Amino acid sequence: MLGNNSIAEIENELPESTKLGLFSNLAKISYKDFIYCINRSIEFASLEMESSADNYNTLSEDTLSDIMVGILKGMSIGATRETKHNGHCDIVIRHSKKEYLILIEAKKSNKGAKWIDSGFDQLNMRYSNPQKGRDYGIVLVYVTTQKVPYIMGEVEKYVKKNISYVSGSYEKCSLRADAFKVDSTSEKSSLLYKVRFAPVALNHNPKD
Repeated sequence: MLGNNSIAEIENELPESTKLGLFSNLAKISYKDFIYCINRSIEFASLEMESSADNYNTLSEDTLSDIMVGILKGMSIGATRETKHNGHCDIVIRHSKKEYLILIEAKKSNKGAKWIDSGFDQLNMRYSNPQKGRDYGIVLVYVTTQKVPYIMGEVEKYVKKNISYVSGSYEKCSLRADAFKVDSTSEKSSLLYKVRFAPVALNHNPKD
């Protein structure tokens, strides 16, 4: 039988991706910590995809989201594709035991900031119904054109200028340069709905 020291040693040896999957499914995890684990998991999956940007650069949004969900499932994250939730949401992540929910819309950068922002609109106006443990969403931006700072800067400017339901709170994300978070007012309930815009850098244009 393993003692406490042995368990701690084994935990230290586990890959980060395995730890995130285990922690995100803990029965006593708070929603705040669940969000943190999911965002860290998405960053891990993004790095995996970015290492094959030359293969993924021309793929469709749907195919890229299939790949993203496949990686997350491999980490034991409860992610599903095109799940019915007031419409067919690109990616839905649920806690295995609690009612925690995170909705994700994914957009490629090649159609511009307005197209990317339409994912925000879909989350706010169609899919979400903010309640405790269900008031956080993510817009994944598959950056396949130009550089990530430019694309994400254009998206942030567009959101600030054009979106009436943003409550005015913008915050840079500590997990990823060029990611940012926005507080918005739900069109359905007038409750606060938090959304993170996160890039996946798949732009690939070698000069050699």
